[in-house]
Amino acid sequence: MEFENFAEGLNLKREGNKLFLEIELDDEGRLAKSGKSIVVFTTGGFVRLPGPDSLKLSMNIIKPITKPKTTNQPEPGLPPF
Repeated sequence: MEFENFAEGLNLKREGNKLFLEIELDDEGRLAKSGKSIVVFTTGGFVRLPGPDSLKLSMNIIKPITKPKTTNQPEPGLPPF
């Protein structure tokens, strides 16, 4: 059983007791509400999977935002604090 475009950027394929996911990762994503990461993919909560067994899926793929590390070292030529 194959389901293309099950959700935006998500294709599903079910073979017996196995579920195969294909997710488009090229999307630039959007800033998460916390501001700490970029949401590349989300199902937006639980979504019912096709089939007779009432399975549900919830998934998020995020990319952490990296901030430059700060040091307590003074700049060269400046006295320490």
